Amino acid sequence: MPGDEEGSEEVIQLTINETALRDLVAAGATFPEVIEYLSHRRPRELSPIEFLSIFQQELGISFVESRAMLEYFAPQMKPIADSGLIDERGRTLLRRCSSADGYRTQQTSGTEHSPLPSRANLSS
Repeated sequence: MPGDEEGSEEVIQLTINETALRDLVAAGATFPEVIEYLSHRRPRELSPIEFLSIFQQELGISFVESRAMLEYFAPQMKPIADSGLIDERGRTLLRRCSSADGYRTQQTSGTEHSPLPSRANLSS
């Protein structure tokens, strides 16, 4: 079906983008480099809500955790704080992604695994 091909291309592009972002983080990119990459990945300016969504969906970092970084950026995602401070706080946040990468890889491979033990395992 013609519509299925278009959907498949979108899924492939999302997978490529997600892998590229994780590779960038794993390579030790600075937080400003990550923001720069995300800004160029879209045809329009990166918005704060898109930033939160990408971090949640592609890096497995919750809105609650990544939201704290927004205080260092204007609504157009331009830095308004010292770049050293942004990078220090950003690296701390991105380290969480690296440490959770094993879980994230399992989750995106089609099998959902909870990072927490089940109640049944806790009682034994």
